[in-house]
Amino acid sequence: MANGDPTKVAVFGAGIAGLTAAHELVGRGFDVTVYEQAPPVPPLERLCGIGGMARTQLGRIEKRGAEPPGRRYMRSTEPVVDLGRTIVVFDPASDRLDAAARRKLDAIAAILTEHDWIRHILIRGWSAEVGASVSSDPIDRIDYRRAEAVRRYLERAGVAADRLKAEGWGFGYSDEVNHTARGRSYVDLMILQDLVPGEHGFRFFPAFYRHVFDTMVHIPIPEPGDVYIETGRTVLDNVIATHSQGVNFEDRKSFVLPRRPINSFQEAFDVVKYAFEAMGFTTTDVQRFGTKLFKYATSCSGRRRDEYENISWWDFVEGDRYSERFGRYIETAPQLLVAMRAKVSDARTIGNIAVQLMLDPFRGQARTDGTLNAPTTLAWFDPWFRFLENQGVQFENATLVGFERLNGVLAPRVRLPSGRLTALDMFRYHVVALSPQAAQQVVQTAGLAGGDFDKVRRLDLGDSTRKDPGGTVDHLSGIQYYFRSDVKFVPGHTVFPDSAWGLSAIAQPQFWTRPRGDWDGYLGLVSVDIGNWHAVSRVTKKCAWDSTKQEIAEEVWRQVRATLPEAARIPDPIMYHLDANIEFATTGPRAGLPANNKTPLVINRTGRFGDRPGTPGKYRIHEDRIVFAGTYMQTYTRMTTMEAANESGRHAVNAILDADGFAGDRCLIADPERFEIEDLKWLVEVDQGLWERGLPHFIDILRVEELPDLLYDPIVLARLLAPYVRDLRVPGSPGPRLRVSPV
Repeated sequence: MANGDPTKVAVFGAGIAGLTAAHELVGRGFDVTVYEQAPPVPPLERLCGIGGMARTQLGRIEKRGAEPPGRRYMRSTEPVVDLGRTIVVFDPASDRLDAAARRKLDAIAAILTEHDWIRHILIRGWSAEVGASVSSDPIDRIDYRRAEAVRRYLERAGVAADRLKAEGWGFGYSDEVNHTARGRSYVDLMILQDLVPGEHGFRFFPAFYRHVFDTMVHIPIPEPGDVYIETGRTVLDNVIATHSQGVNFEDRKSFVLPRRPINSFQEAFDVVKYAFEAMGFTTTDVQRFGTKLFKYATSCSGRRRDEYENISWWDFVEGDRYSERFGRYIETAPQLLVAMRAKVSDARTIGNIAVQLMLDPFRGQARTDGTLNAPTTLAWFDPWFRFLENQGVQFENATLVGFERLNGVLAPRVRLPSGRLTALDMFRYHVVALSPQAAQQVVQTAGLAGGDFDKVRRLDLGDSTRKDPGGTVDHLSGIQYYFRSDVKFVPGHTVFPDSAWGLSAIAQPQFWTRPRGDWDGYLGLVSVDIGNWHAVSRVTKKCAWDSTKQEIAEEVWRQVRATLPEAARIPDPIMYHLDANIEFATTGPRAGLPANNKTPLVINRTGRFGDRPGTPGKYRIHEDRIVFAGTYMQTYTRMTTMEAANESGRHAVNAILDADGFAGDRCLIADPERFEIEDLKWLVEVDQGLWERGLPHFIDILRVEELPDLLYDPIVLARLLAPYVRDLRVPGSPGPRLRVSPV
């Protein structure tokens, strides 16, 4: 801070990384402005899009005639159309349209003509006369005559009369005192739309998340209304525990695993035994895989970095040595959540997540897995936006296009919604929290070089127009199904391990605080993630990327339905919403098929993690002003998740705090590898010693295929390893109860 004025910081991107950076900075007295290129989607957003890839995508219920008799008919939602600033201003004493009003109505008529499926537009007239709303004859009122003038103009411009309805609504801005007579004399237009919540993919909150939960607990939930009044509740209270996880196979041998606190080894053993028996896995498979997990859990960070980052999870667990059924589960399980596959993703990333998910039930927390109690924007992003705005963060709808030098320093250049380009020279620091594609474009356009600039430029982001984009990205997008009656599979998430398209799902309204009603247009909602867009369906002989929107909807539901018991009385959906980030071609040989994915997911390919910008705990300020943040950066979380985005935003803020000489606490940063099984730490120390001497893991030294009981005895193990580690310290024998590092 110079001269007592707060340091100004521009944050580009209002996704989780950017919002986290703004949150942490404004809480330390910085003056923050957030620039987001996505326009707002009313009524959920006001100034700009909030939440990035995780934001709620509103869809409009499509209104059509009766369904064909005897045929199932699943409709797609339509995009929400926003007419923008649709107020047409009148002279206080007139109902005549001036030239400016006619130009605005010409533009609106063009939009309505293009979107001819919009069937109902309400035209509301307002007046500066206080008594207008109580006039006995509405036709004589000036508010109605203004609305009727707009209706007639739009009809003459080609908008069908049966789509337009004019009404007089009385005194304009009746609850506000600071308006002139002209300000109250206007007409506005409303598209009457029945809206449903869609999303890129469902939100999943495992117990090992630390950064996201730390942010959520510091976001108060305000009272309803325009005045910001904090309550005693926080957004973390909106994360609801799920108690089960369904595992559904196409041979209908499905089962349910508990996802709740486990209090004993016996209970854990019973759960694992039940799961493996239900999956039909052999004892040999289970023992071999258990040994590999034990080896990973007892490996030091140095070995994980130097060895496991450079081999695939498939090679680490020796996937070729398992039965066909178990091997298929090893390969496909990672793609159910993050579009990764065991044969191409590094062992350190998948191993870390596997250990954390395995430990979640033992952490002693009431919530093992969680989901939100409302659509994401309502439950999380809207309270977050209101909190940040109340703290002084400003939000602007603008696009970062590059940087230019002004007076010898780099200044961002942004494009406003009007199309005008302007340079911002008032900020001391800039947080670039954009998607990797957008960040790369900015770096290339600005010609920036050195450090993270070069790493961002060299990121191999594949080709998002292809079914298998290659590089370090892959497709993962969601689809939501809406039902006339409530639908529940299990009180939690369900995975479909042998589904061709890598599916996972959750029935959401059972966790929402407001029940659905007939007025919503649906009662049940199932959100499904599609983890593999280039695998071919056994039935359609197509992959998702080579299927139409309707074919995707029907085939995903078929794959889900194929796993349900014959007796399950699950209705067919009446409507679906596919991730709006998947763009479909309208012309050419791929007309009707996916043409581009605006939000491909960065995945961890073997040996590629070091190519990412940033070093956890050591993010750099470039050109004395610019720092990057996002899921494509290096983080301790490693995997593309909300947790990684939040963590990266914190690293970026810490870099600014150090550069600015800030005297105060840095952002909390947690490394998952420091929160593993405490009773195995002494074996990790053993491996640390072996790794420092260039020796293999003790499991490989002892050549054990199935882990014998004697290895649990530290005295015996120490004697076996004595020839390799001379100064090995023999700890006390571990106790019978598993202990896990506290959060």
